[in-house]
Amino acid sequence: MLVTKEPGGLIISERVKILKTAGQMSFDQLSSLRHRGAFTTVSATFETSCWLCKQLNTPETLSLLGTWYEQTFIYMREKSLVVTRRSAGLPNLLIGILSADPQGEAVETSILALLKDSVIPPQKFDKLNIDLPQVHAMNCLRAILNTSRLSTVKFASRVLKVAANSLSSNVWAIRNCGSMLFRTVVDQLFGTNIAQECNDPLFLRPAVRISYDSHPELLLVLEEILDNNSTAKFTNQEAVILALEVLYRSGSSAADQRDLRRKVRPYQGDRVWHVRVLAARTLCVLCDEAELVKEFVTAMNSQTLSQNRLHGELLCARELISRFFGLSSPMEHQDQQILQAISCGTQTFLLRNTCPFTQSLFVDIINFVYSKTCVCECENNSSICQCLGATLTSDQFGILKEAACSQSKTNGAAPLRRSLGILHCLTAWKRRSRASIRESILWLDDAADEGLIDAILHSLLNGTLLEQARESSWDAQYWAEVLLCLLEPNSLSVTAQEEGWTYMPLILEKPGVLPELLKSQSFPQRLAGFERQFNDRMLSPSKQNANLITLGYAIRLGILQGQGRSKHLESRIQQWILLISNAAKDSNNLDTRISGIRSLRAGLVGLDKKICDLRSGLFISVYFALYNYLNDDDKSIREVASDVVSQVLGGTDIVKTPIAAAEELLESLSATFAKESEFFHQVTAQLFRQDIVSSDPKERCSMVEADLFSNLFLRPIETSVSDRQTAETVLFAEEKQNLYLDPILETTRWTQVLLNISVDQKSPKVTEAIRTWTEQGLKFLIKTAAKEEDGALGWTSKPEVFEIGYRLIKTAQVVLRWLKDVNEKNSISQLLREFITISEENLVHGLWIKAAREVVASIV
Repeated sequence: MLVTKEPGGLIISERVKILKTAGQMSFDQLSSLRHRGAFTTVSATFETSCWLCKQLNTPETLSLLGTWYEQTFIYMREKSLVVTRRSAGLPNLLIGILSADPQGEAVETSILALLKDSVIPPQKFDKLNIDLPQVHAMNCLRAILNTSRLSTVKFASRVLKVAANSLSSNVWAIRNCGSMLFRTVVDQLFGTNIAQECNDPLFLRPAVRISYDSHPELLLVLEEILDNNSTAKFTNQEAVILALEVLYRSGSSAADQRDLRRKVRPYQGDRVWHVRVLAARTLCVLCDEAELVKEFVTAMNSQTLSQNRLHGELLCARELISRFFGLSSPMEHQDQQILQAISCGTQTFLLRNTCPFTQSLFVDIINFVYSKTCVCECENNSSICQCLGATLTSDQFGILKEAACSQSKTNGAAPLRRSLGILHCLTAWKRRSRASIRESILWLDDAADEGLIDAILHSLLNGTLLEQARESSWDAQYWAEVLLCLLEPNSLSVTAQEEGWTYMPLILEKPGVLPELLKSQSFPQRLAGFERQFNDRMLSPSKQNANLITLGYAIRLGILQGQGRSKHLESRIQQWILLISNAAKDSNNLDTRISGIRSLRAGLVGLDKKICDLRSGLFISVYFALYNYLNDDDKSIREVASDVVSQVLGGTDIVKTPIAAAEELLESLSATFAKESEFFHQVTAQLFRQDIVSSDPKERCSMVEADLFSNLFLRPIETSVSDRQTAETVLFAEEKQNLYLDPILETTRWTQVLLNISVDQKSPKVTEAIRTWTEQGLKFLIKTAAKEEDGALGWTSKPEVFEIGYRLIKTAQVVLRWLKDVNEKNSISQLLREFITISEENLVHGLWIKAAREVVASIV
């Protein structure tokens, strides 16, 4: 605090003395500390000291800055026997000094000195005596580049060259620092690489493109890296990977593209898979739109004997064709060239090749082209489909299938089976025959691969293979038939059927699938069989969650078909209610709760409101489960629940906030079910935080009454408050599962609902138990308030205690509304008035007093 005090507070000499002491102390700490958290804390003090030295601008303070600057370089050059991966506090020392004058000459001088130190060859290196000032120099350069206050863009090319050269060092520490420095320069030029993940569509142009005129040495550095490693016996993979990534993210001018493609091509046959992938992407970026098909034909006509090279050519062909079809208007006259190239490559890459990785990649290219054209109706695309269909004869397809299935334990056999399976499904799509669809599903089950159906359905549903057909009428028919095949008894193996069930929710959510299923006469029986197997089998959590969603659709279909008059359907609905209520518990993981609300949405959205009203007794628990999802801890679950409320109650697509949706739901429940006995018991359970789970409505009412009378939930206030005032001694306290739920708001809502319930539907036993609990609780609050003075940290300050007292006061309002005996009413109201008087005298929480006054005012 003394260091940062204004000049008027201390004379200059005293300030200089303090700065010298604090600055030197922090300098010594930063030059010796090795704990990252410690030197990060000390660096703030040192940086402030340097800044104040510059602001005072006296000869003594400026000399102090110069001394620290020189000592920093001495530590880096002469006292570097102890090396850490990030040089500990040395970069912070230099940043603190340079930040004092970010526009001064010291910044440029420091960078030039660090560049000179970074290229010094290591003089000695062994495990016992490490002397590597190059590591400290490069780490300081990286820190300077990462500091936005220092202008360093003009040095980017020179730093990049130093970093690239260090990647060929025989010392790991230097190579590691060089790699991090290279990455820092790249991120400074293009921004972070978050938007350039490996799974991004490769036909999209890079997000950031730079001018090589501003960085003339950059392109020369990249070309030098590629030239030096293309003919070397052992490739410097780190340097090549970074150079290829820079070219992919930056592109090049039209004049340099051809020469750069020539330099990148050798890496298509690199022994490292990742290098081949980056080379393929870079070549794709270095091509103009008019050259895409030409380069694709060149790649498909490759006749090399190297499997790595063949694989690299196919990787490049895949990226080229992806970018070609990603254009806004692909040139249709080039379709025949694409087809001819694929036909020419069939023998080289598929039939005469024995590498399953290369074969599967070639089939993936066929699948991609086939999927982009088979759903279109134009004559040109129809010819493409016919040619692609003739690329593999049925005999050749059978040979490949047999080879892939016989090599079940061979590396690469699984991707080949997956690619062939997708081609089989796309062929069935094109034929538009239900028999072909069933045949393709059975083929997947016979392919001797337990995860094949899972992989195929995931690719077709979540990928881009059939993205053009998402809204077509045949799309709904196709997936409806697939679903019927998955539900067909004894047609698939148990494992394959369970894998298929995981994707049934995605199929059912597709537009038009449900109406198609309603046309099938066999669907109800198959769905009933699915429900029986779901209840009998022990499934993994992911499959249980998927099947729970499917059950929601099954309930909706059952209601739509039978209008709900059968006892069997009512039993199914009760069982479904039990499952979604259990799934809504806070103790469940996020996936289970999401599956519960998705199942609820599947069961309710799309039903006629009149159908729901006919079964009011059944749907009470459904709506209470929906309310619990509106108060879930996860925002996405609350938003889905709000959407369900808007569609089920209002029949509108306008989605309200979860709070507004909860209020609307409670109003609708009070208006619709106020005369239902079960509704009264459910509301009572919600008010007193009872967890009642049962599929039978009568059993739920009995459980509520039993719990109340056993004092399990209506515990005496004295006991509850005493338990919650006890200090926690647990070392690792368990956090609340739901931090969104507001217990005060919940109490206000449910007591208001109880006030609107018809008197005839109340259970005398329950009302008497609540009245007794309320009367005893008020007496305890009066006694405690008179004995203990409250305040900001008093006995009501603990949230759990405040919640109990607030619930007691609001429940008193409900009890006063219920009571018909005047003497009993007067007794409760007198206790409330006495509590208000004593609370005001002893500083009890103001919200309690306000709530009690509102209750008393409502009596009048």
